[in-house]
Amino acid sequence: MINCIFSLLVLLSVIMPAQLAAAEPENKEITALEKQLSADPDNCSLLLKLGRAYHDLAAAGSDDMLEKAENIFEKLIKLQPKNGEALCWY
Repeated sequence: MINCIFSLLVLLSVIMPAQLAAAEPENKEITALEKQLSADPDNCSLLLKLGRAYHDLAAAGSDDMLEKAENIFEKLIKLQPKNGEALCWY
């Protein structure tokens, strides 16, 4: 039993830093996209990229990102009601 617990702890110590490192580039991407959107809030290309980045984080388990993704796609659909990619992601 102790060997199983030890093995699990070793496994988690390897997996968790890798997951955090994988999320870091997306966080940098989100920060950059948010900055660009502050200068051009109706840029549909940037909105799509940001919505997808939020969605990716939500799929990785970040619950608050799902609502952000939905809000971004909703705004994008209001700007471009026939944007098939935005409709698909929304």
